[in-house]
Amino acid sequence: MEKQTYAQKISQQIIKALQDGTAPWQKKWSGADLALAMPYNPVTKTRYKGINALNLMTKSLEDNRWLTFKQATDLGMKIKKGDKSTTVVYSKFYELQDKVDENGNKLLDENQKPIKEKRLLDKPQLFYANVFNATQIDGIKMLPTPIKEPNSEHEFQAIQSGEEILNSSGANIKNVLGDKAFYLPRSDTITLPLKEQFESSMDYYSTALHELSHWSGHKERLNRDLSGNFGSESYAKEELRAEIGSLMLCADLGVDFDPKNHYAYLNSWVKVIEEKPSEIFKASSDAEKIRDFLLSFSLKKEKTQDETLSIETKPSTQTTILGADKNLILAKERQNSQIKEKLTQERDERYDKTASRLSGEFLTLLTPDKNHPYLKEKAILAHGIKVDKKDNLIVPFRDIEGKHWSNQVIKKDGSSYFEKNGKIGGNFGLIGADTLKDISTLIIAKDYATSASIFEATKIPVVMVGDVQNLSSVTQNILKSNLNSSILIVSDNGLNNSENMQSIKTAQVAKSFNLPNISPTFTTKELKNQATNFNDLAISRGLDRVKQQIDFAFKRASMAKEPNLVTQEQKNKSSMTKENENKKSIHLSR
Repeated sequence: MEKQTYAQKISQQIIKALQDGTAPWQKKWSGADLALAMPYNPVTKTRYKGINALNLMTKSLEDNRWLTFKQATDLGMKIKKGDKSTTVVYSKFYELQDKVDENGNKLLDENQKPIKEKRLLDKPQLFYANVFNATQIDGIKMLPTPIKEPNSEHEFQAIQSGEEILNSSGANIKNVLGDKAFYLPRSDTITLPLKEQFESSMDYYSTALHELSHWSGHKERLNRDLSGNFGSESYAKEELRAEIGSLMLCADLGVDFDPKNHYAYLNSWVKVIEEKPSEIFKASSDAEKIRDFLLSFSLKKEKTQDETLSIETKPSTQTTILGADKNLILAKERQNSQIKEKLTQERDERYDKTASRLSGEFLTLLTPDKNHPYLKEKAILAHGIKVDKKDNLIVPFRDIEGKHWSNQVIKKDGSSYFEKNGKIGGNFGLIGADTLKDISTLIIAKDYATSASIFEATKIPVVMVGDVQNLSSVTQNILKSNLNSSILIVSDNGLNNSENMQSIKTAQVAKSFNLPNISPTFTTKELKNQATNFNDLAISRGLDRVKQQIDFAFKRASMAKEPNLVTQEQKNKSSMTKENENKKSIHLSR
């Protein structure tokens, strides 16, 4: 199943649930019911997270146990005839590979079997699984109806656990007489009504945890976008994250969840998800981060309970209270931190090893002939590039200091790729200069053909980023070391749909650094012939026309301000009046 197909399917289900008022974060839950409603796999003894949790909860089934076909079969159970599964999605961040020595020979263990090691993937891989609810399985024991005691010890402990998170977080919380609850990013403060103004203690903690979820997004914590005004798209996105995050948090703490304000955001949520189905995936992922971050503030110290959960029973509400699992959570966090540190170290070691190999190999390669198929087709020359035995062009990518980290390989047919395990981010190709030192005028472009045409037309050094996703980090690195340079960012013409998104992205990066941005201007005939970049312009009307457009762009930008290196947060603060700051508060009436 393709990722986009799955994303669209899930987003439509969520949208329908929103419109029907049955989305999990739109419903009112008692603490006990919510704790027992979170989807759970009784075989692996783990709960489903993120988008999977939301997807399974929208089914509104009475049982929260979900198993795969194989898990049910292994337990001697059968899926009821005609019942359909529900698809969940998982991400794979690394793969196992054979460990080798310096000479590339496989390392073996004492049993002469290859030793495996984890390799961090450049991009996470998605895979899918089909699960069935316990109500769809014959042979599984039904759950006993939970007994609700109005003044149970569990309810008291749940409130206490909420109080501990609020106190231990260190958040600046002000209780004032009034009817508004909100988080104000500018002052990094939470304002809540007086405790006695709430209908119940549970209502107070539910509201407080929602605002604490917003608080977690501060730049010094989880660093989310909190800049939106009420009614804006970014405001709706943040509210979606806080609402789902506090739902998950209340489930762990056994606190009642009462989303009294969700109607104000319904249309905005539907609009955001309709326009970009992946948004609900990102929101649920951020919600999990909110939950994990805030749970880490609990200071409860209770004895760890056994986790011997059988296939016949749900996890009790007592085991969902944070205090019982605090040590396990902290141990898991330490383990994850160690794994991340190790994977980062292994990645850096691969980068260094690849850099050493590629820089050595590059010295042995030859300069390509001017009649090379790609150079001839693009009507450009070879500038600091080489050619390998397969007649591929090799463009070296180096950092600001000149260290060779990776190569972009351009085939004769024009397709290209980067060397495996080479470090790309922040590194670039350079045409027309050996280093960036003492360069007064500089142009930044994407690919080699465009960069070569611009240099040949203007004689101005050109930095080649290779991919628009690399543009921001390269620009940042260049500005840090070349603050006195006059810099122009070049993009492709965005009138052809295939280049439109890259053109928009390039313009956004240029604007963020307060740098001028230009794309080539074409005739109607050239556009019909799919012309998009300055190499196309050079082939169509010559290098003089390229120089003319580039010179005009520099002249137009001659009075521009210095490049802007301040952070987005600083820009937001400097551009807003006090009145606008107050309007930016993440506001919630309870």
